[in-house]
Amino acid sequence: LVKRAEQTRDMDWNEFFGKNVENRKSVYKFGLKEDAVNAEKLADGSYYGIKNDLLYEYDGYQHRISNVYIDNKNQDSHQDSSGEGKVDGALIRYCQTNFAISNLVLENFDVTAERNAAALVAEMQNPKSGNVTGLRISNVLVVGGSITSNFTRGNAGGLIGYTGTRTVVSDCAANAKITAKGARLDADYAGDAGGLIGEMKSDGREIRISNSYSGGQTEKGKYKSTVK
Repeated sequence: LVKRAEQTRDMDWNEFFGKNVENRKSVYKFGLKEDAVNAEKLADGSYYGIKNDLLYEYDGYQHRISNVYIDNKNQDSHQDSSGEGKVDGALIRYCQTNFAISNLVLENFDVTAERNAAALVAEMQNPKSGNVTGLRISNVLVVGGSITSNFTRGNAGGLIGYTGTRTVVSDCAANAKITAKGARLDADYAGDAGGLIGEMKSDGREIRISNSYSGGQTEKGKYKSTVK
């Protein structure tokens, strides 16, 4: 698998991923056992986002990825509220290793997912081994579009849906409509929406945002579940 990627030109969504596989879009060819299992959870027409534990850097070289449409649904629409099997939606669906992405414009991303949703990274976690990993995003711009999570525990963010490890965001911006539709059951059991990051859980690790901005939306002095 690819370890380092450089984008050499602007790309429309249809140019970014390979051929459809069993009516599902994918950048990589299905083949890994894990991929085969997880891809089966997706309904037809869904996008099976990037997950590559060897990929440590993506440099967009100031280029764009444009006109993206992701609508990820489970095959089984009657699953319970525990979150098991709910699918993430983003360019990169899941990351658990050190990863840096920079110098990229994401334009007109329309993303809907049943769990975590974002334009760039849906979910960032530490690996099961317990090693602390880190995500670094710099000089990335999200322009237009909408990001929506439909599930109670699902989170929506312009750059990142959910991060549970060390994360550094610098010189970034997001101008998109962000919506988390899940009901807030209590302070720790809720779906959150954020202009840059939907939900952060640091557990004492560094999460830092610098020289970055996003839009905001309030109603009567209280934050709404939609950020625009």
